[in-house]
Amino acid sequence: MSLDLLERPATSLPALRKAVETVTVETLLADLGRRLADRPLTERTTFEHWLTENYFIDGRRFGFEGYEPLQQVYFDDHPDMVIMKSAQCRISEYLIAYAFYFALQREENVFYAMPAKDQIKDFVMGRVDPRIDESPRLQALIRKTDNSGLKQVGLNFIYFRGSQNQRQIKSVDAGCDILDEFDEMVQKNVPTMKKRLGSSKYGIVKEASTPTYFEYGIHAEYLKSDQNEYFLKCDKCGKWQTPDWLKNIRPAPTRDKAIPNPDRVDLVCSDCGEPLNRAQEGEWRPQNPGALKRGYHISKLIFKVTNLLALWIEYRDTLNLQDFHNGNLGQPYAPAGGKLDDLALNGCREAYTIEKATGCTMGVDVGDLYHVRVSMKDGTKKKAVFIGTVKNTEELDRFMKKFDVRRCVIDGLPETREATKFALRFPGRVFLAYYLLKDPNKTYEFKKTEKPLKVLINRTRAMDETGNRFIERENIIPMEANTIPGYYDQLKAPQKIKVTGADGNEAYSYVEGSRADHYYHAEVYDDIAGQGQQQYGICVV
Repeated sequence: MSLDLLERPATSLPALRKAVETVTVETLLADLGRRLADRPLTERTTFEHWLTENYFIDGRRFGFEGYEPLQQVYFDDHPDMVIMKSAQCRISEYLIAYAFYFALQREENVFYAMPAKDQIKDFVMGRVDPRIDESPRLQALIRKTDNSGLKQVGLNFIYFRGSQNQRQIKSVDAGCDILDEFDEMVQKNVPTMKKRLGSSKYGIVKEASTPTYFEYGIHAEYLKSDQNEYFLKCDKCGKWQTPDWLKNIRPAPTRDKAIPNPDRVDLVCSDCGEPLNRAQEGEWRPQNPGALKRGYHISKLIFKVTNLLALWIEYRDTLNLQDFHNGNLGQPYAPAGGKLDDLALNGCREAYTIEKATGCTMGVDVGDLYHVRVSMKDGTKKKAVFIGTVKNTEELDRFMKKFDVRRCVIDGLPETREATKFALRFPGRVFLAYYLLKDPNKTYEFKKTEKPLKVLINRTRAMDETGNRFIERENIIPMEANTIPGYYDQLKAPQKIKVTGADGNEAYSYVEGSRADHYYHAEVYDDIAGQGQQQYGICVV
């Protein structure tokens, strides 16, 4: 039976009864899909209208009470959106609702990615299915399947996929990509996920995640966006400001203003100190206007329902500041001293001239190019004689002579063959470096009897020591070092974070995020070359 039959005034009752007896759900859905497809897009409902009419939580229609700042985020129709968020702030709810809406109203498939396949069943059963059960409209249009990775929505599908399996990812064509908990995904597979939109006329991408560390995952994507932050206005002095934990959170004073009130914490103006009204209508303001991506940073501090006292107690008592910043403030985090910055690097810049370089050391890291630092000892410090890149090891040969390099440490991987040939051309002076040393009490161990010569390095200890040399202004660099392409960026890329191993033990490790870090490792190798030269001199082979 076609729905056209119901619209014909002359349809007889027997004919209608006979048609109804033979109707199937598939027939009605096909006819409904045809009719929806024939409507101009302007006649289809907006996401705002669809959400408020069809989406229910705990038996009530969806609303923004207490979460008013999210209205702009939810109803922003930008096709490429990045959301860097705190935990438990209704963004997954938004992504689920939008997936339903897109499949129904835009009539293309949705690719909904999560970090791991084993998360999908729990997510669908715990978050997706209850929304279907509570909405009469969704119950009528969504056909549940035994496969938790697939939901048929009208004539289209929502595919739930983990980020590990490229084959499963490639099998999906969609008009909307939703990447939920972006930072926990297998990052090398993200480009494959974004290619699911090849034939779509919409090409919608929504990336959302609690961040982890700087310039990695969602934070790296957010930096490419227009970076919308939420601003509140101080009723007293008129300053507009985005809530910041260190600048705006204070325990409320008692009558004796020198003693903080243990039972109340306020969000205050960073200028005049008066409480900020969190119930006011604030403003989203882009900090990087003109970017192609739309970005939002969502902190729990912008919501009037957030219990500031509970956050204060958690901050006071936590042993894991990274989790606090990531989960509550929606910010990446690096512990103090765990990441070089411009201040530390600029403190190492000096104006100097080296008339003749003698007795130098050299560190070389291998990427697309060879990243090099050559240094000469100056008391307890070492001054950079050369910082830059070369294309091949033949150019390194010239450096060995030009700068009188007594000891060089070069990355043993990935160009093992070229590095080996270079080392054998300079017996006793060039060591191949490998981050293989497991002894927690040693930074390096020279293997002086092997050919080619090798040095095994404890990666975390060595990177610690190099970072400290910059902080203590012992690694001197020329005044123009901040203009060397990539040098500052690569020195600032690694950051030290606490990680929990499979055995439950905690340890610190360096991560580089999505940025190159070749110059940092060239500095590490040069430091170790200098220490080795001081201890052993030139090896006899």
